[in-house]
Amino acid sequence: MTPTGPVLKPAVDPEPPTTGSPTLAPSDTTSPTTSGTNTPAPKPPKRRVRILMLHGSYTQSGPNFAAKTGALRKKLAPLFAARNQEPIFIYPTAPLPVQAGETASIDAVDAWAWWRRNDATGEYDGIDKGMAVVAEVLERARLDAACEEGNDSGGIEGVIGFSQGGCMAALLAAALERPHNPFGGSKLPAHEGWVKAVQTAHGGGQDKPLKFAVVCGGFRAAPRDLQQLYAPKVKTPVMHCIGTVDTVVAEDRSMELVRQCEEEVVYLHPGAHFVPIDKAFTMALAGFIFKNL
Repeated sequence: MTPTGPVLKPAVDPEPPTTGSPTLAPSDTTSPTTSGTNTPAPKPPKRRVRILMLHGSYTQSGPNFAAKTGALRKKLAPLFAARNQEPIFIYPTAPLPVQAGETASIDAVDAWAWWRRNDATGEYDGIDKGMAVVAEVLERARLDAACEEGNDSGGIEGVIGFSQGGCMAALLAAALERPHNPFGGSKLPAHEGWVKAVQTAHGGGQDKPLKFAVVCGGFRAAPRDLQQLYAPKVKTPVMHCIGTVDTVVAEDRSMELVRQCEEEVVYLHPGAHFVPIDKAFTMALAGFIFKNL
């Protein structure tokens, strides 16, 4: 299938996911000096870039996703530091616990979902609870930016989501870029409620879209009552990372979401259902983020 947007092909095969503890971006160890003296010139404080990280469902939690993307954070850190920026990756855990027997592939006991698909109706039961968790993170990030940096317009600048979290990331981007409630006047109180909640939490009463979204192994939300979020198309810049041998979320399913985005970049990797951590993906990801900050 030929992607509709630019395709970034990795130069090397992606590495499989690895585990590791969450890390912070290292400080730049070099300091410029003032002209004619040996006294180091004061450096401006690093600009903090807060990025929301949404894990996949049925096999992951926030801490688990943080561990699996630890190597990626380490590789990104010096790239941000070179721009005098400090990335802050925030990993919330979805609110719906996954019970043994719900899936045959539970990766750990600590497994959570952002919603559960209702087999009878096709609706996403509990998505309002998932978005309530996201709203709490958005509000805390906005308040932290105001308190720590005096930036009243700060907060989460972008989102990276994997699998079900990737679908959530695109829905969140769509909800935040609209100055009005797309469900206003409809008979969908659950969706109307969470859309208003994330808009208020993120913008504090002002319209404030995300600067970017990254979707890895994601897909278009299927329920008919959520299609209003794709009309018009998502305008937030979105990078789609798609594994060409992904058997969990097939390539054509991910491409359905690509077609709902107006400003998309497609990155194809010859791997399965995971977030790549190789150098080629790291550089492509960093370039996409920096372009949109």
